Amino acid sequence: QRHYTTVVVIMPADPQDATNKYKQTEAQLEAIESEIRETQSLTSEKLPTTALLTLFEKDSNHAKGVEYLAKHYRDVRRVRGDGNCYYRALLYGMCEHLLVRREERERITALIQNSID
Repeated sequence: QRHYTTVVVIMPADPQDATNKYKQTEAQLEAIESEIRETQSLTSEKLPTTALLTLFEKDSNHAKGVEYLAKHYRDVRRVRGDGNCYYRALLYGMCEHLLVRREERERITALIQNSID
């Protein structure tokens, strides 16, 4: 026994109308992205790890996780969630780590210089 699915695609009668709607949508998305860029920084200042408790005050499991993190990490930074946030957080953390640990910075610098030759 075969099952068929009917798909109805509604296209505007005027192709120019579809183009205009696409341009309006793109402009709206750009306006939203622009507003986010203007109102949200890429990273925050350092915050005490316990500042995360305000996010999870109604969720005891997450609050326990924050308490665990607070025992092992003094500070956190918030990072704008925009699709590149993972990479930004990772690189920002690595750079901060290298700025305060001279031996590690020298080791990484030597690795980079040797890879160029």
